[in-house]
Amino acid sequence: MYKPLVLHLQQLKNGTTIQKLAKQNAAAILKLLDTSKFVLYAHFLLDCLNVLSELSLILQSRGTDISVAFNAVDAAIVMLRKYKTRDGPKLKDAYKMMDETTAPTAAEIEVFKSAKAKHVDVLLSELERRLPINGNMLQNISLILYIKSWPLDLKGEEDYGDCALDDIVAHHRTVLEVASVQTENVVEEWTTIKPYVQKRYSDEHGRQKATWADILAANPRNKNFAAVVNLLLSLPSTSVECERGFSQMKRIKSDWRSRLTGSNLNALMRISLDSPAVGAFDPSNAVALWEAERRRRPFVKPYGPHLSTKPDTVEDDDEQTAEDYVDDDDALIHIIELSVQPNMFIMILQYLIKLLNSKISSVLTLYSSVYSSV
Repeated sequence: MYKPLVLHLQQLKNGTTIQKLAKQNAAAILKLLDTSKFVLYAHFLLDCLNVLSELSLILQSRGTDISVAFNAVDAAIVMLRKYKTRDGPKLKDAYKMMDETTAPTAAEIEVFKSAKAKHVDVLLSELERRLPINGNMLQNISLILYIKSWPLDLKGEEDYGDCALDDIVAHHRTVLEVASVQTENVVEEWTTIKPYVQKRYSDEHGRQKATWADILAANPRNKNFAAVVNLLLSLPSTSVECERGFSQMKRIKSDWRSRLTGSNLNALMRISLDSPAVGAFDPSNAVALWEAERRRRPFVKPYGPHLSTKPDTVEDDDEQTAEDYVDDDDALIHIIELSVQPNMFIMILQYLIKLLNSKISSVLTLYSSVYSSV
């Protein structure tokens, strides 16, 4: 992006048809872009943006729970603190690209380091203000849920997480007791879970694949501890889902769909937010449910003709169209007879347009004869 921007500014500076003020602004900006301090600062900002963008993607993910969010924010803070005294990968590349003529002086480097430290301090203060992670409860939840941070060898650390779990249970005791959870057995069940995790996921590679769904499924007797884990996993870590829901609602209920009812809006929102991706969706159950509700298009095979006590009327529930009658000439005459009814005009018009190239003359003749007889 830097080279195209410099090239564009050079073209503005040297252009013959460019206004004088635009040429002067382009020359001033180009002079600033050619300085070493600008190049270094731009690459430093790119390092910071890479850290923040990775954090943003983690927080926006639907699979992010409180423990994942807590550790992601903590990792971003640690990385930004390192950038106060160390150079990031992009900044290192910027130093490598400079030669003796473009390299900054020692005084310029000291000024740049001071500005870099101030910038990192501002980022850290804003990050900690917007995403506070200093609460003891958040640390306790992360200690229990974030399996990747557990010690690989629990020998000598048999009490790992016990105090944190006690605080969690005490904090949510009312909710757990309403759900008939025996809170006094939670820590005991937690003690039996830890050896299983250490044996089943003994190395770092295994810990990366460990999920609470698999762990709890393999230990069905620990229902009280499972209730605590499910409660913690259900706590929203960010407001991303709320923002995503409002965006989807604005897209679905537009000005063109002012008559959309609340129940239909709720169903469409549920499909949009909670359904799997298109490639992973199996429509078999939905199709079976749709077909089981009522008979669809009864005049079309394989359902056969519709049996009705009123042969001259069409039921709205069957969603009958003019194409259902195109099997023979008698059906065609029946359609034309129905055309004298005002509510069948649109149906007949659709049918006539479809057969315009093949049967226009015969259709018009039959229509004229039947209508004149009526």
